[in-house]
Amino acid sequence: MRNFCICLCVIVLLTTLSCPSQLSNPPIEFQITSESHNQHLPAIYENVVVWEDWRNGNADIYGCNLSTGEEFQITSELYDQEDPTLYDGTVVWIDIDEIRGYNLENKEVFSIDISTDWPKNPAIYGDIIIWEETNDNLGIYGYNRITDEKFYVSGQSSHDLHLIMNPYDQQNPVIFKDIIIWIDKRHGRNTLCGYNIENNEEFKIFPWATYFLFSFSQHTPALSGDVVIWTEFNGDAIYGYNLSTHEKFPIALSQISKCKKETKRKVAGSTAPAIYEDIVVWVDCRNGNEDLFAYNIATGEEFQITSNEKDQKSPAIYGNIVVWEDNRNGQWDIYGIDISELTPTGKNDTRMKLLFREYFIKLLVIGGLLLFAVLAGKNVYYIVKFYVLKKQNIFKKENLIKMTNSPKSTSSFLSLSFITLLTLFNYVIFRFNYYFFISPDDRILIVLKIWEGIIILILLTNIWRIFGPYTYVDDNQIIIFPRFPGKWKIYEKKSIEKSTFRIGKFNLHLENGKIVVIDLLKAHEDDQIFLLESMKDFLKESMRLE
Repeated sequence: MRNFCICLCVIVLLTTLSCPSQLSNPPIEFQITSESHNQHLPAIYENVVVWEDWRNGNADIYGCNLSTGEEFQITSELYDQEDPTLYDGTVVWIDIDEIRGYNLENKEVFSIDISTDWPKNPAIYGDIIIWEETNDNLGIYGYNRITDEKFYVSGQSSHDLHLIMNPYDQQNPVIFKDIIIWIDKRHGRNTLCGYNIENNEEFKIFPWATYFLFSFSQHTPALSGDVVIWTEFNGDAIYGYNLSTHEKFPIALSQISKCKKETKRKVAGSTAPAIYEDIVVWVDCRNGNEDLFAYNIATGEEFQITSNEKDQKSPAIYGNIVVWEDNRNGQWDIYGIDISELTPTGKNDTRMKLLFREYFIKLLVIGGLLLFAVLAGKNVYYIVKFYVLKKQNIFKKENLIKMTNSPKSTSSFLSLSFITLLTLFNYVIFRFNYYFFISPDDRILIVLKIWEGIIILILLTNIWRIFGPYTYVDDNQIIIFPRFPGKWKIYEKKSIEKSTFRIGKFNLHLENGKIVVIDLLKAHEDDQIFLLESMKDFLKESMRLE
């Protein structure tokens, strides 16, 4: 049975003469579904909208022709059909453990053979259909309707159809023409990867160093033309990248974290951004609830699409029409709007915040690397100089006294350091759980990086303890080597006016009025007696015991 949905053309008929002025200023949202049950995840192509509908007690696929106002049911099975997508009259969805499709013109239904269970996130462009599929891990697969061939994009495959062998998860594929983009976890976090169908080549969106140093995990990509968009930092930030110019640019701070937790439904695509040509649409929580905003890449202008106090999410866009799911009526309905008459709110000020954050992170990382390079450079310089002098017998090895009670080797220190071993053990367990059991979360990733920094600091501290401090005593001079990095200090015998010894400490009074203290108790216990005897021989003429 065919019904009529409430859509734009129906509003025009009902409001007659008053409609044009309302459409132009301000624009009128139009309700596409008014069922008392939930409708989710709309998709749009030209004048046709399809969605996931629960009016029959399970998930079916329904659609609406916005030009005629005609609603139609596509599936009617007793089990669930979910996550519809649409391109040029062909609707594709998930049907339990297979991919199925329907041609709106000739009414033909087709299915794609899935060799494993639980396909997810289908996408279609032209005659190519792609999806993610579980086969030991999540991988990206495709199907060419013309050649009736299934092909393998990325993942761990047991088939002969594979193009790339990759043992890590790949998910959320999107497609435009010959380009497929997906989220890949092979670098230890969610990163964007791409595949060119025509050239049969995989490509990276960013260099590995950029991922490691400057980027957070990337999620929910969308693709139109040469522009890829995605979210970072748990959906709070939206970025774009031009595949032709290789330029990354900020779009908006969506501030999803401001919304209360119960609004963050883990539904595929519910808070994912959408793009059509130069227009990006996303879910934004700056007002305390989930509204829809849009950004024009060409003009740099932002405009607000919805302002209802209830939540709006799962946006999709084609041309000037944006559709979404909306719970203003107590259940999730499908709404739409023509955005061509929306008034821009001005230049997007949240982009400046993103730019500041990105450049601040880059400056912080670069500054940290430069500081580390300077310190490491000084450290290496003095260590090399120190060992060159030792090798030339300018320093006698037996006269070199270690001024610390810590063990003399890194291995012995680590074996005795319960805290270091406990930290390393907990880090390994945490890292294992992050990769295999915890869903990607940038807050967890930040904790992980802080933990890594603490471990590196502990290890560097332990290593530096091996190289200092030292005290060197011979007949003519005392040389104090601080913990590296640091410049050693030389005190010649003639520069010492007098010296005293009290409570295990030598106090050297120099000509310039300074006092140098050498503490026997700080020397390694094996070297304390030797240091005492060496200092007595050195200071026998100037030392006064107290």
